Parts: sequence; C-alpha cells; structure tokens
Amino acid sequence: MPPGSALAERPVFLLGMPRSGTTWISQIFEYAPEVLVRLSPNYSYALKNAIDAGSGRADWIAQLAAAVDTDDPFMTQNWRREKGELDWIAKDDRVRLLAIKDTRFLELYLRGLELLPEARILFVVRHPCGHLNSWRKSSEFPEGDDFRADWRGGGARVREGPGEYWGFEAWKRTARLFLDAEAQMPERVRVFRYEDLVASPIETTRSLFAALGIGLGAEVRDFLARSHARHDPNVFSVFRSPSVVESWRDEFPGDIAETILSELAGDDLERFVA
Repeated sequence: MPPGSALAERPVFLLGMPRSGTTWISQIFEYAPEVLVRLSPNYSYALKNAIDAGSGRADWIAQLAAAVDTDDPFMTQNWRREKGELDWIAKDDRVRLLAIKDTRFLELYLRGLELLPEARILFVVRHPCGHLNSWRKSSEFPEGDDFRADWRGGGARVREGPGEYWGFEAWKRTARLFLDAEAQMPERVRVFRYEDLVASPIETTRSLFAALGIGLGAEVRDFLARSHARHDPNVFSVFRSPSVVESWRDEFPGDIAETILSELAGDDLERFVA
C-alpha cells in the first residue's frame, strides 16, 4: 500500500448527517481494492481537533497521511469489526485512493476542498423523516431526552463539542451548504440521495465510482448483494433490509412528519422528500 503522503493529496470525503447511511457507503467504497477508508481523523483520540478553520494545506496533508498510516481501531473502524458490525477487509498495493468517512466537521471539509485541489466530496442526504427516525431509535439519541423537544434543534447532542450536527435544522443547513458547493464546483462535489442508493445500489455506486475513476468490481457487487440479503436488527449494522428506507412511515410521529413536509414544500430541499 502506498505511504500516507502519497494518498493524502487527493482524498475523497464521504460525508453526510449522522444516521444517513454513511457507514454503509464507507464499506461500499472499502470493498473496492483501490480504496482505503478512514473514519473521522479529527474526532479520533490520536488526532483530536488537529484541524480547524485556520489550518493550512500542510496541516491537512499531515493529518490525512497520519490517518493512512495508522492502525488506530477507531479510524480503521476495526472496533466495529470486532463487534461483528462490519466485515474484515484486507488491503494491498492496489490501493490508490483515500476515502475519509465523516458525519462531523462537515463545514470544515469545504475548507479542505480549497486547500487540496484534487480532493472530492460525496455528500449523502437521507429523507429527513427517515434520518430523524433512525436517530430516535438508536443509542445515539440520549437516553431520557424528549425527542419532541429535540428533533428540530438536536438537543444535548449539538452541545457535545465542535463539529456536531443533529436535528432538522442542521439537516436543512448542511443540505443547502453542499448543494451550493455542488452548484459552484460540480466536478468536485456531488450530492446524492440515500434512497437512490438503496433502490438502485449497482447503478448509483457505478456512477459514484466512475467520477473517481474506480471500477465496479466483483468485490463491491458481492457486498452490495450481501448487505441487502439479510436484516441485522443492530441499527449500526451495514447488513439491513432495503425496507428500512421506508420504515419511518409507520414509526415516526405523524405530526412531526407533517410539519417537516410542510416546511419543505416548494423549497429547493423538497427534492429529498419526493
């Protein structure tokens, strides 16, 4: 595998709000032999908050290179593999692209795009009701908190530290932020719907890969098939039935859904609830 410095110049940032399918997406990419995936270096213990709005190109290169060369269980996501949530995937000298998966520090990655001319961003957006319903049902929603009080602003989660994005207002803000970036830099930023990836995994993945010069090999095809072939009730697993994409319709508070859909009617963000 190439050293970190060789991969740090042209990363792809796999971004989205929490509970939007970013872990599944990271594993789709990791099954490509050409891609090495790392999780949120700036949130890891080893590189915690090493990058901020004032960081320069050398700082970004140093952090990304360190992420490549690490065996840190958080950045490699091996802590999740040890729990059986992800597969173990061996990497070799075919690796030529670094992918950083993150649901934190989202705005910071736009600064990274400025400093790294060969960097790319893929930003996934999930239906806000599906996204919020998944958060509500997971352990990431603080025990004892009131979802009706927190669904819009994110409650205690947004006060945990820098770079946190929770709640409907953050969903709207980040979706608009990356749609604007896509309009300004369409060759470097792509916004796509989680629901499209679930409905057409091969076609959507092929399109995402093609823009990065990656082929859709047998390893990726096999993982896509397996990831939908069984349903693991663990909400953090990547092996989930495609039906989860619509489960919010039977589970999510109807009045909150009506409020969300009403607010988005006629808005540019209505494309994500169509």
